[in-house]
Amino acid sequence: MGIDYATSHDAVRAGRQLLDAARAALAQLKELHDRVRELHAELVADAAQRSLDDLDLATMREVTSATHLHLAPLRAAGLQTVGDVLRAPASQLDRLPGLGPARVRAIRLAAEALATAATAAQVVRLDPQHPTRAADLLVTALAQALLLGEPGRELTQWEALTGVRLASALDDALPAANRLRWTLAGRRGRELAGAAAARVLELVDASPQAAQAADRVLHRGPALKPRQAWQQFTQSGADYYAELERLTGAAAPRSRQLGGLASEVAPLARSTTRRRWRLSNASNWTSRCWSVRCALTSISGPGSSSPSSASSSATRWDWARPSRRSPRWPTWPPTGRPTSW
Repeated sequence: MGIDYATSHDAVRAGRQLLDAARAALAQLKELHDRVRELHAELVADAAQRSLDDLDLATMREVTSATHLHLAPLRAAGLQTVGDVLRAPASQLDRLPGLGPARVRAIRLAAEALATAATAAQVVRLDPQHPTRAADLLVTALAQALLLGEPGRELTQWEALTGVRLASALDDALPAANRLRWTLAGRRGRELAGAAAARVLELVDASPQAAQAADRVLHRGPALKPRQAWQQFTQSGADYYAELERLTGAAAPRSRQLGGLASEVAPLARSTTRRRWRLSNASNWTSRCWSVRCALTSISGPGSSSPSSASSSATRWDWARPSRRSPRWPTWPPTGRPTSW
């Protein structure tokens, strides 16, 4: 059943105000959450850089598949840690004596693998006894996020369930936005707009909690001072870490730190370097494997029967695999021929 212009216009105005307020509140919450993620990433990057500055160059040998890394030219140039290598420009490494493009690339890959693994291994620990500027900002932002957590969840749920329906009803009730559109819409258009305005009014009346939640977010008080935020953190640090984990996916710090950086990041860095080596040599890998298989088929001959035992099949594949000690392939043809063929 349709309603008159005045009632339709008031309903559209109320619906538009509610939708705009809810979306503005959600936008402010998103900005706050993004700020928390940026500050967390800054703390992680700083901690990772300090860890890399403590790592000696010899650590790169533990995470690379290269047969030998020439580190003497780096030490002669004053680069003593992995952090020094990462900060050095590529032009400086290229000009070092005794380092060609391949050796520089291997050093870069090892250093970047350690940097990636070091960043992934970092866990932010908020220490009220030794606060930093970034930690002060992060704790203050987390205090705001905790304060607005409940209205934020209510608005997110309302937007997913009711906000989409309200936006659709407002689009249908567009002729009720002003009297000129209402007049030019025609009788059928006014009936449809009035019915849509009635739906808008029902949705607005059913959303008092969403209006209150949006008002709490938009008209919140001033942010806490860092000192006040740290005081709250000392009382409910678990809530702060839980909110940080919800927003960033970062796990809370353990009660004690197990092992050093090398023991934590070496397996991940080693796998990262090997994956890069395999991707960079994928074309060579495929072509060599194909050529060796073709050569094995030609030795067997077109009329020879295929081996039926699992051992003979494994023997063929062992010949078609690269050496474990070196990425180079064995010389061809082989010195002997398996008796199982």
